[in-house]
Amino acid sequence: MAPSRVDASDARIGWAAYAVLGLAHLAVIWRQDYLASLDGPVHVYVAAVLAAWQEPAAATLRQYFELNPGPHPNLLIYGLLYGLMQAVPPAAAEKLLVSGYVLALPLAVRYAAGALTPTPWLAVLLAWPLALALPLMLGFYNYAYGLLVVCVGFGLYLRAAAAPGTGRFLALGLLGLAAFFTHIFAALALLAMVGAAALWHAAVAVRRGDNMLQAGKQRLLPPAVVLLATALLVLHFAATNTTPPSPLLDDDSLVYRLLLLSFSGFLWSLGSTDAYWGAGLLALLMLGLYHHLRVRRERAEPGDHAPLAVALALTLLFLAVPAAAGGGGWMLHRLQPYLYLAFALWLGSRAMRSRFRQALSVALLLFTLGICLWRLPQLDQVARFREAYLKLLDGIEAEDTVMALIVGPMLAPDGTPAPDWRNHPLHHLMAYPAAARRATVIGLYQLHTDVFPIRYRPGMDPFDFRVPPRPGGNPALHRLTDLGLYNELPGRRVDWVLLLGRLEASEVHAIDNLKACLAMEYRQVETVAQPGPFRLYRLQPASEIKCAPGQR
Repeated sequence: MAPSRVDASDARIGWAAYAVLGLAHLAVIWRQDYLASLDGPVHVYVAAVLAAWQEPAAATLRQYFELNPGPHPNLLIYGLLYGLMQAVPPAAAEKLLVSGYVLALPLAVRYAAGALTPTPWLAVLLAWPLALALPLMLGFYNYAYGLLVVCVGFGLYLRAAAAPGTGRFLALGLLGLAAFFTHIFAALALLAMVGAAALWHAAVAVRRGDNMLQAGKQRLLPPAVVLLATALLVLHFAATNTTPPSPLLDDDSLVYRLLLLSFSGFLWSLGSTDAYWGAGLLALLMLGLYHHLRVRRERAEPGDHAPLAVALALTLLFLAVPAAAGGGGWMLHRLQPYLYLAFALWLGSRAMRSRFRQALSVALLLFTLGICLWRLPQLDQVARFREAYLKLLDGIEAEDTVMALIVGPMLAPDGTPAPDWRNHPLHHLMAYPAAARRATVIGLYQLHTDVFPIRYRPGMDPFDFRVPPRPGGNPALHRLTDLGLYNELPGRRVDWVLLLGRLEASEVHAIDNLKACLAMEYRQVETVAQPGPFRLYRLQPASEIKCAPGQR
């Protein structure tokens, strides 16, 4: 078959698959009232606070929060959400943000793969499973947009390496700055990926006869110069950042890493059975690799293997990096999508028979559609919990302060144990109604850090009032805020407390401290037994509190 006909057939299948998968992903996103994610409500809340900052009704918000000037990462999506909220409600703004990412990521992959092959759509279909991957389901929207920016930046580097030009390298430098202001991991990933690919290209040049000085000057110096500003920003952030370690840590064992690596751990999100999809994707990848090794007729240009060199370098990093590295947690799950993306770019650009390429493309299309369908009952299950949760919060008003605490295991609507969610889509859910009503959420871990556009004012941070750890106790047990101590000083209070989970089965550290404070200072106003249970408490007037300050 003539190359032009192959290209045209690939394009027809690719664009048709893009339309089908785009509509399927949009259906998943827009089918629910709210997206089922861990940190999504936090991002919506931060943007809503910024949008309401100058309003008279935001006085309580300004009392508890302060603006956090940069330069720091995590800025891009707040600019996008802020702009969207000028036209639509917060929940719709979030869906538009996520929809934009899901539709743009395949196009970014197509751009990067286009630097390697005239038939880039197989690489796009290989990358589609990243759209609803664990980082997005965790609500890591900054990270997700960072993946998109890095994909474009890496594609720009591949084009500049194949046909050097000042304009392309300058654009790469600008993409590096964009990556930093999207997410710190994106900046690190772009530096690592471009660095590994540039080293590969320099090694290829030396093998062809260039001396090391010439190869370094031509292959290493240009990307190093244009990405220097990005590297300096990363170093400045690392030297000045005081973000405490995240409580979200991966298993640090080699066996766990190999399982994640082999069975696409980025697909495991809302249930333990998600791992079966990882096994299916592994089978498709191995089938494509086996076919390529069988049918290649001529030796590929060594420079074309740069994405594979990047994937191997990231694999070594994946197996060696401490799981606790970085302040944001989930280090291995943040690293693996970049590793997979590099491998998808390489495999998608390899020689294959046209009929096999088309058959593999159709199989990947059906596979990704299957993931979308698989998510629907999982999201419906989350929705049942969410509806019971949110119906308790109708009384929250603009001047109120609210806190949600997960204190024990949850029950499904039929009384059985709750699903095994890898992310907890109820943890920050209170931020949705609070964003819509300009209420103040107490207890958002992200605002305890120094990497978001707002943060708690000194003296208002509830994480500074956590109960002290028990000597010799389990350090992994969650430590709650001492509500009695937090409420003691004037100008600082928690009006509403929502408890999630079975209090009687709680293993949270110092749970008796919380029970005593609730009994003395709060009254229970409403309860939902199943799913949940959820218990809502209201702070009593000072005259009705059963103990004096200092006796808590």
